[in-house]
This record gives sequence, structure tokens and C-alpha cells, in this order.
Amino acid sequence: MSEMDVGTGKDSGAQDASGHLPQAERFSSPIHAYRRLMVAALLLPLLLLLAAMGWMQYRTQRSSLLVEQQALAQKRLSELDEMTAAAVEHVSNMRHWMEADFAAAPPTYPSALLDWLQPRMLNGQVDGYSLDRLHGEARAYLGQFLWVAPRPPTQDDLNRFAYFSGPASMAHALKSFFAWSYYFSSQADTFIVYPWTPTRTLVEEQGHSSMRQAMAGWLAYEVYQKATPQRNPRHEAYWVAPYVDAGGKGLMVSHAAPIYRQGGEFRGMVGTDLLLSTLQAKLDAWGQDQGRWLVITQQGELLADSAQSVLALAEGDRVPRLATHLPAGVSQEDIQHATAQAGKPYEWTGGILLAETSRHAPWLLIRVMPEGAIRAAMLPHLMPYAQMSLLILLAFFLGHYLVQRNVMSPALEVLDYLMRRIKTSGVRKPRVNALWKPVFDMVEENFDVQRVTQQSQRRSEALKSAVVDNALFAIVTTDEEGTVVEFNPAAEQMFALPREQALGKKVSDVIMPARYRQQHLDGMARLRGGGVPRVIGKRVELEALRADGKELPVEMVLARSQIDGEVFYSALMTDLSERRRVAEEVERQREALRQSEKLTTMGSLLAGVAHELNNPLAILMGRASLLEGKSNDPQLRADAQRIREAAERCGRIVRTFLNMARSQRGEHRPVQLNDMVRGAADLLAYSLRTSGVEVVFDLASDLPEILADGDQIGQVVLNLLVNAEQVQGVTQIRMSTGVARDAAGVPSLVWLRVMDNGPGVPAELVQRIFDPFFTTKPLGCGTGLGLSVSRAIARDHGGDLILEAPKAGCGASFQLRMPARQAEVSVPEAVEADEARSGDSVFLARVLVVDDEQELADVMRDMLESQGYEVFCAESAAVALQMLDEMSCDLVLSDLRMPVMDGPALWRELSQRHPELARRVVFVTGDTLSPGARDFLEETGCDFLEKPFTQAELMDKVKAALGKRSEGSEGAGG
Repeated sequence: MSEMDVGTGKDSGAQDASGHLPQAERFSSPIHAYRRLMVAALLLPLLLLLAAMGWMQYRTQRSSLLVEQQALAQKRLSELDEMTAAAVEHVSNMRHWMEADFAAAPPTYPSALLDWLQPRMLNGQVDGYSLDRLHGEARAYLGQFLWVAPRPPTQDDLNRFAYFSGPASMAHALKSFFAWSYYFSSQADTFIVYPWTPTRTLVEEQGHSSMRQAMAGWLAYEVYQKATPQRNPRHEAYWVAPYVDAGGKGLMVSHAAPIYRQGGEFRGMVGTDLLLSTLQAKLDAWGQDQGRWLVITQQGELLADSAQSVLALAEGDRVPRLATHLPAGVSQEDIQHATAQAGKPYEWTGGILLAETSRHAPWLLIRVMPEGAIRAAMLPHLMPYAQMSLLILLAFFLGHYLVQRNVMSPALEVLDYLMRRIKTSGVRKPRVNALWKPVFDMVEENFDVQRVTQQSQRRSEALKSAVVDNALFAIVTTDEEGTVVEFNPAAEQMFALPREQALGKKVSDVIMPARYRQQHLDGMARLRGGGVPRVIGKRVELEALRADGKELPVEMVLARSQIDGEVFYSALMTDLSERRRVAEEVERQREALRQSEKLTTMGSLLAGVAHELNNPLAILMGRASLLEGKSNDPQLRADAQRIREAAERCGRIVRTFLNMARSQRGEHRPVQLNDMVRGAADLLAYSLRTSGVEVVFDLASDLPEILADGDQIGQVVLNLLVNAEQVQGVTQIRMSTGVARDAAGVPSLVWLRVMDNGPGVPAELVQRIFDPFFTTKPLGCGTGLGLSVSRAIARDHGGDLILEAPKAGCGASFQLRMPARQAEVSVPEAVEADEARSGDSVFLARVLVVDDEQELADVMRDMLESQGYEVFCAESAAVALQMLDEMSCDLVLSDLRMPVMDGPALWRELSQRHPELARRVVFVTGDTLSPGARDFLEETGCDFLEKPFTQAELMDKVKAALGKRSEGSEGAGG
């Protein structure tokens, strides 16, 4: 391009031969500034951006790696669970076979088993019997049988052995990691083990002198002791600590379960031993995974380690503990933290830890991945990003070079001229190429205008500095006339109004409700006239107007400022909507708490009143029932029936009150949903009748029982009925029950539907109807917790509470769903009593009634005698003990609360004097609320009859208690 001189002049500085300033002098300051700008504004931010992106990429890849490791740990856990699940299933099957064997005789096997039986002689006497004579083919599927009872084993005993050995051999054939499967009898006379092992190996080689001594030693093992009723009262399967097999099979761990005969008699245990070498082989196969795998017990014992052999670390017959063989850099606290994370990665100073819990065994799978392994795994993913960053830097430097040569150097010449002209006059104009000449002319033309514009900019910047654009509160600034001149982003969000639409308008028209506008205009006029400010600098709460026409509460502080002689008003506002909502919610919850405390107090009062009614109600029901049975006059019998039914209804209401007042742990028992429906309707009968609400029942007659806490489910039914009654306009409530069955026709679900004929639930409230503290009732008529608590109770029982879709002509319809109780195998009722007692007695049984209230004792005696029982009465526990010392008795009916010596004291005396009779005591009480009574009944296991009661309920309790006597006599005879 051609260069031309765009001006002449005299420069005060030195010039070169061509008339230009020296290069270093002309560009020293602008170039240095340009270089600093490039470093500070472009290169440094670019490097920081690349570094930040690199860090983000690193964190992303690390997070992705953690997710992959979590998925890998889940996969490895599934492989581990295949082994433990097989052991659990095998032990469960063996337990089922043996308990079925004790419940019924096992299948009969060939009598050749007796021919293979061989006695073992010790000092000329039979030490026991075994199957050492088994040939090779039979040994493969039968196993070994050791018998040390005084008598030789029978064909039935060998049948039980064959019944156990068959399935055990199949399990060992399918799973190679099963080392032993065995059965120990609780009588210490039978030991069955698979696979077959010579008696010599089991006895002599284990250091025992006789089979009896070996059997006693085996029963002392932890694997058997944990099956006993003292150590295992819940009859649960269990795992034992790992150990080194004395027979030389290496590390193993045992899983076992107790065996109980029908009726609760402990008969022994079955178990299997798992070879931990199989587990070690799995971890060795996982060695290809970066990092390290560990399997430990919840007690910290090391079962397998992908980095080393656990068997080599074992000391004696016990496996090593993880605490003494922790991976490098890992502490015991790190393992505990990882376990508490429940399968989520835990980052420690040296890497990451993952702990997964086995679903079938008390084992933990630990994943240890050091930081070096993490970085090695992440390096291939980070290389593309590093290459991309390098390309970006190269492109930046190339672009910078081109821009500097074609753009920045000419621009710096213009800048140098402008800077020198500012400082001095007579500066020679630089020579620029034709491309930059128009730019130079435009810059020079606008140079003189800059001073004027700078003044305007300073004023604008001063105004900007007074307003914080990013303030958390809304700022609205107006001039003295009330015109909006500033509207910050917080104000835009609060009032849903863009800044452009607010600027230039009167503030009274933008954010003020109509009722405040005239007052605002009067105040502005007063301030312009020199009036005294009233609200400036004060916190004021008022209502503001959004762009959509809705009002919102705000807190405002008004400030006055003066800039260049002009007056401005700035309103700083905070939205109070959330603060007021929180305050209202707190008040609602306080009201709910007050209502809850009121209900608790009323429940305690009702429980006390109901308790006092139990005795007279029991007498009334009993006498009415007896009168009904004795009378031959139909009219008199009908009157007695009406008295009994009314008394029973009173009893149901009293019992409902007591159930509502109980504050005890939920106990799931078989209950009938239809009974709860009728009980709730009886309780609210008066309220429903006075409200003009009719209750229509449509209850299924074949409804199966549910397994539930009757108090809680009864409260759910009561809540649904109360909610329906309180709906405005309801005149009828329909309560229906039914059962849903599966494809096989077995009951699977029991349901209750409560439907009213009211207006129903509005569509916009359907999603909130079960929210806690949400209610549509007036203040004081509800807390909003009924439906929420009811649904929680239903789901805790495995069921649900739902709001059904609205139906034509119907109001709200709620359905309670509960799982049906599975039918149990019926057991014939025990014999009521021995047919033959001492002498020629014609009574079914002899019953002693102990009650300090004579009238109630007489009622029970009349009820029992009418059914063929011989009854004696005692007015105190002391008299009862004296009578029992002089006569025999089959059953004791005793009141729980009596003066001097109460029911618990009587039972303890019976346990000392007549222990066989202590199992046949039934307590009659109206006090099941107190913790002392409840704990005593649970501790002793004695049955109780709750006042008031009917004759049928009394007979049921008597028959059940006498049945225990029959069971006891059968057990003694067997």
C-alpha cells in the first residue's frame, strides 16, 4: 500500500532523517501498555480458562470413574451373593426337610441300610454305630451316619438319614464350594454328615477317644451352640465366624439353622461349610481390575484378599483380622466411614474406598483404589483435552501475530499521536496507509468531542455508583416528580416488569395499588414545597402492585439523594411474602400441636372413665346372658337379649375408648376389618344421628382376617368416618368391604371403601389432600394430619390409602387396602380336659375363680357351671393359695388388680408352689393400659380376658388354657 503524509507540523522532540520520531520513543509506552493488556486481559484469562476447564474435565472424569467403580462393585457384589445365596437356600432346604421329617414320618428306604450299619467297639462294649461298611457307589450319595444312643438305630432312624443325604448330595454336586453338610440332634445321639467320611477320620484323627466324646466336642462348637433356644430364641438362621478346617480343607465359614418340631420342641440343627478358597479364587479372578478387593465379616475378620492369600496369614484355626492387614495408607476409621456410606464412594487421602454389604451374609465387599490407579485410569480420557488446549494456545498466538501486524501496529501509531497531542502541541502527524486513513480522520474529528462526553459520562457513572445493580433487594429510583429513572434487576423480578417498560413512567402507576396513589402524590407535592419528610429513612410495611395485577407485601426504606442539584428518591424494598407464609405455617403448626395435646388429654380422661365402667358392664353382660339362657318365657328371653346386646354395645364403645387411649408399641395380630367398621360406627352413632347422616353398610360376609395393629387400623377407619361426616352437605355415608383374589383364587387383598354423597374433593386439591397440615376445614375443626397419618399407618402395614376417581352422583370415595392374612393349617383343638379325673367326677374341669368383687366372681361361676365346669371362688389371692394347697385344680381365673396380694404376686406364688398350674392361669382385667400390667402379661405369656366380656369369650379363653394342659400331658407321655 502507498503511504502519504496526512499533515505537517513541528515536533518538540527529536526526529530521525525521514522526519519521524525514533521507533523506541514513539511506541515504548503504547506497546508496553498493549503487551500488559494482552497478558492481563487476554493471555492470562485464557490460561485461567483452560486451567479451569482442565480442572472441570478432571473432576468430570473422576466423577465418571467413581460411578463406574460403583457399578463394578455392585456387579462384584452380585457374584459374591450368588455364593452366599446358594448357602442360605441350601440350609433353608435342609431345615425344611428335617422339620417336615419330624412333623411326619420320612419316606421309607430299603432295609439294606441296616445291613451296612456297623457297631464300633471300645473296651469290649458298643461305642456307637456308623456306616463304615458303605461301598464306593453308595458313599457318593449317602454320606456318614453316627449313632451313640443306648439302643441300636431303627429303620426309621436310618430313613431320616437317607432323607437328609439325598438332597444334600444334589446340592454338593451343583455347588463345588460346599465342603460339608451336616445335622446334629439336640439329644446328642445322632450326627449326619455329607460327603461320606470314615469314622476313624471323624473320631481318632480329631483327637477323640470315643464317638460319645467326639459328639460332646462337636456340640460345644459355636455352630451348634448358636442354634440352641438360649442363644437363638427367635429360631433364626445364622453365620459363624470363619475358621481353618481341622480336616485340612483350608479356610471355611459355616451357615446353619435350628430345627424345631411342631409345637416348639428344639430338635437340633443343620448346617453347611463353605470353602473360602472359592471366594479367594473369585477375588484372584478380579485381580485384573485396577485396585484391590477385600471381603471381610462385619466383625472385621478377613475372608479373602485379591492381593494376597488369607490362608497364608492365618494363625492357628482363626483367620486374620483386617485391622492387622490394612492396605497401605488405609486406616480403620476409613473403613468405617466407607461402610457408613452404604455403597457410595468414600474419598480418603490416598484414593477411594467402596463398601458394599452382602444381602445374604454378614459380609462386606471392600474396594480399595489408590490415587495412582485412579490417575492411570483417567489419563487416556484427559489426553484429548490436553491436545485440544495446546491447539487453542497455538491458534491464539498465531491470531495475535496477524492482528498485531495488520491492525495493532497502525492503531498504535494513531494512539501515539493522540497521546502526544494531549501533552503538547505541534506534534507531527504520523504517516498511515490508505486502509487506516479514514479511521484516523474519524478519530481526530471526534477527539475534541471527548471532553464534553467525558463530563456526561462522569455524571452517569456517579448516578450508577448510587444504585447497586446486583442488590438482593429491589431498588426503584425516581426524580423529584416521581418519574422512574432506575429499575434494578431485583425490582424486575419482584414486580414481573421489564426495566424498559418501567423507565419514564410515574412510579405511582407502576408499582402502587390504586388506594395508595393519591396519598403518594400528595406527599411528593408536600416535599417539593419544603415539607418535613415523614417516611424517609424509616422501615415501612405496605402492599405493592405486580405487573399481573396481584399485590404483594413489602418492607420499604425510602432514601433521598441530590446529584448536580437534582433531587432523587430511591426506594429499597424487600418481598415479605415468604416471611409471612413461614409465620402462618408456624402458627398453623402451633395450633396443630395444641390440638394434639388437647386430644391426648381427652384420651386419657376417656380411658379413665371407660376403665371404671368395665366391672359393672361385665356383670351386666354376664347376668343378662345367664338370664337369657335360663328363661323359658320367649318375651322374657327377648328382653334379656336386648339388655345383653345393649351392654355389649356399651362394651364395644368402652373398648374403643381404651384402644384410642393406648400408647404402646404396635403388635400385629389377626383382626377382622368388619368388626372395626362396626366399632367405629357405634362410637360415632350419636354424632351421626344428630347430624342427620345415615350410615349404610355393605360388608362382605366371607372377609378374611388381616394381620395388623387393631388400634392403629381402627383409628384409620374412625378418621375416614369422621372426615366424611364433617363434609358440608353429606347425608349418607356408605361403608363397604370386599376381598381381591389372585389367579389361584387365594385372597390377596382386603379393602374398605368409605364413600359419601357430598360435593367431592376439588380437582385442584387432589394432589395435596394427603399432605401433612393441609386441611379444607375451618379453623379449629381439624389439624390437617388425619389423612396423612392414616396413609402412613396403612403403608406401614404393607397396604395403602387412596382417593378413588370421582364417580357420577357420588362425593369423595376413600379406599383402604390391606394385605389379607394367609390361611394357616388348621390344628385340631386340644381336649378341653381329661375325661377321667380322680374319682367319678362328671365335670369337664375344675376351675378356681379369684376376684375381690364378689358379684363379678358369681357371674363367672354361673357362666362356667352352666357349661359343665366345677367352679370354686376365692375372694382374695391368699384364700386361693390356701384352697389350692388343699385341693387340685385344672385352671385359675384371677383378677389382675386386687388388694394386699394382686394377680402378679399370686402367679409368682403359684410358680413356686404349683409350677404345673402356673401355665394355666388366665387373668381377668380391665387395665391393659398401664406399662406394668402390659409388661407382666408379655413376660409370663399368660392369656388374659379383657373386661367387659361375653360368655362365649370366657369359654374360648377357658378352652384354650385347658388345651395347654392337654399338650403338656402329651409331651410328658411322649
